Parts: sequence; C-alpha cells; structure tokens
Amino acid sequence: MSDAPQDMKTVIEMALQLGQLQAGFLGQTAHELRSPMSHIMSLQQLILADLCDSPEEEREFIAQCYEASKKFMTLLDLAIDVSKLDYGTGILKADVFDFANLVGALERIFVVKAKNKNLKFVVQRSDKTDGEIVIAGDRQRTEQLLSILLNTVINQTKGGDVFFDYGIPQSGQCNFSVRSADGEDFWQQATVPDLAIAAKPNLETLKQTAQNLEFSPHLKWQLCEKIATGLGGGLTKEKSAEGFIQVQGWLPLGNKK
Repeated sequence: MSDAPQDMKTVIEMALQLGQLQAGFLGQTAHELRSPMSHIMSLQQLILADLCDSPEEEREFIAQCYEASKKFMTLLDLAIDVSKLDYGTGILKADVFDFANLVGALERIFVVKAKNKNLKFVVQRSDKTDGEIVIAGDRQRTEQLLSILLNTVINQTKGGDVFFDYGIPQSGQCNFSVRSADGEDFWQQATVPDLAIAAKPNLETLKQTAQNLEFSPHLKWQLCEKIATGLGGGLTKEKSAEGFIQVQGWLPLGNKK
C-alpha cells in the first residue's frame, strides 16, 4: 500500500509525457500542412485574378491546383490514419504473410526509383536462407512503413548505394535495416519549403513544386515509429562505425497458415 502513491505519480508523469509528445506531433503536422495549403491558395488566387493568358492555360492551372489538393488530402489522410493507430482507434488487419515476398515486390519498385537518382538499391538477406519469413500483422501497414522509410532514404541520399537488409536472427523476430552512405542524419530535418507563389509561375515550375509537397523527414520518422509500434514492433536509428545513418526495425513473427 505504501507504494501506491508513488505508482500513481509515475503513471501521471508518464501520461503527461505522452500528452506532450502527442501535442508536439500534432503541432508539427499542422505546421507542415500549411505549406501545401498555402500553395493551393496561391494557385487559386492566380486563377481568380485572371492572370492566365488563355482559357487553355487557365485549365492547366486548375488541373495543377486539383493535383496539389489531392496531394494535400493524401498527407492529411496519412496523418489522421497514423494518429488513429497511435490512439488505439485504428483498425489493424490480422494478416499472416511472407515478409520476403513483400520485400521482393518493394524491391522492384525502389530499384527503379533509385536508378532515376543515379543510386543503387541493394537488398540483402542477413540470415542467408531462402525460406519464408512469416509475419503476423497488417500487410498493408507493413508495406506503408517500409515504403515511407525507403522513399525518404532514397530521396535524401545524394550518392552511393542504399542498402536494405532483413532476416530472422536468433532472437526469433524479423529484423530489418535501411542505410545509405550519407553520413548526415537527415531524419532530424523538421522544415518544409515555403511553397507559396509570389508571382505567376510557368507550368513546369508548378509540376516541379508538386514533387515537394511532402512531410519533412523528421515528421516521417515520427509516423514510421508510430506505425512500427502499432504493428507490435519497433524502430530505432543510429550512426554506424563507418559514419552511416542506419535505421533498424523489427516485427513479430507469426505461425504458418
């Protein structure tokens, strides 16, 4: 009984810390969503001010505004979806799937993406076997987690190779890691570009700007942490002896159907 007040104090302190973390995440999300919203409003202002030279150009600007709006909604949906998962109100599917098969599908996508940036994407299996890695969890969420990680690393890596390793160590869980030769911890970057339009841009500039409608690496890291935790796994990052920033994660194994 004498420990009850101390236990209650600990619980309250943990709840307050969690509340502060949640408030920080939501505040950062709202701040970063201002950039694409500002871009959309600027485009609408250009159209309303009759600055387009022809009806065809106006239609192009409207189309770009629509594409920017879709990208904004994608970012908003992602933030809401992960927040629900974090609060325990999100729905997780009870899938049993082969992690190696999922990695193979993602490899085909990200090899091309890396090549377009003059990078090499290398997938390696650390346990040196070819068998299935049966995971118990939501396959779509797992794909979402890996896609955000790989997409961010490839986008931020300036040169060299990007490595994805995975396997089943003796610990009885599925481990994976992502690393590149870039020594900079870009996951700390918490700023997004100001995408407001001060003057009439050309359409090529608008299309290029649309590529920048993304969350910052820092916010993406927070999203990935929350997804990994929701899947019953975990995510960490560290600097290797060679100076590489390496993301390490793990997911629980399941039983074969």
